[in-house]
Amino acid sequence: MFDFDSDKINVGDKVIVWRRKGVRSVEIVERKTPKGMLIVDGTRYKKDGHEYSSDGFKCLEYWAQSLEDEVNAENHRREVLQAIKQTDWSKIQTEKIDRVLAIIAKDGHENLHE
Repeated sequence: MFDFDSDKINVGDKVIVWRRKGVRSVEIVERKTPKGMLIVDGTRYKKDGHEYSSDGFKCLEYWAQSLEDEVNAENHRREVLQAIKQTDWSKIQTEKIDRVLAIIAKDGHENLHE
């Protein structure tokens, strides 16, 4: 997926961890073995950045501030959407629901008022 080489990474460096379904997080390298294997968030990664396991669904990418900002925005959006899904809308006042609907409609979803 990425051109990754653990020789360019040191203990304490930040890396981007890719998980299933494109979920990313920013993590700190905890340890590095003599053979170049990295330990990040308790998971072992091979020198090429792929998870050292039978399924190997996770992989590493070099950290950059712009990527960390993207990851943080993605994770915040995921948290907000999860909170919306878990909301018991029957207990929210109609006026508040109307305000939420108006905000959504401003983003190009005018058909929500029909």
